[in-house]
Amino acid sequence: MTHKHIWVDLVEVSPPPSPVCWACILFLVSACLLFCVIYRFLDRVEEIDKDLPPFARSPQIILFRQGVIIFFYGLSSLFVIFYLWCIRWWNGGSGYKRFDRNRRKQGLVCVFRWGVPGNDLCPLIIFLMQDIAWITIIIREGINAQHTLYLHVRGKGPVALLRTTQREEIKTKALQLYDLLQVRIIVYYDF
Repeated sequence: MTHKHIWVDLVEVSPPPSPVCWACILFLVSACLLFCVIYRFLDRVEEIDKDLPPFARSPQIILFRQGVIIFFYGLSSLFVIFYLWCIRWWNGGSGYKRFDRNRRKQGLVCVFRWGVPGNDLCPLIIFLMQDIAWITIIIREGINAQHTLYLHVRGKGPVALLRTTQREEIKTKALQLYDLLQVRIIVYYDF
């Protein structure tokens, strides 16, 4: 959203597919571990093993050594799954960037993100536009191509504004910031 003196850029984070895939795989593994231990505890392994193919049959599990450890592995992986899904539901990382030129005649920049519950639930960074020294773009090419846009603020260091895999998106945002702030742009290539 832009106005004559205010520019607000909403950040909507769509989580990458890898945490969702890991959560699903981890759920299957933890369900299998808990299933194995519970049925061993109920002494029904022999009944289940008859119906399973040979590669899926479980060897005899000693309940009070291996079974307890396997049960805690399954239970702890359920907590990790819960964490991964909560991050997705909480929409962690989304927020906004607001550049206000008229604020107190000096210009004010606010960077806000939703975080995960804890000490830094909602990080909010506020600084004056005159404190912005330069804009930095770091371009990483290769298999894991990732491009990052930073604002270097005097006294606070670099503030990450955007991470993306699309080169054109980072160029567009950098040019919009340049038009608004009139500071130099530095580009680093990391191959």
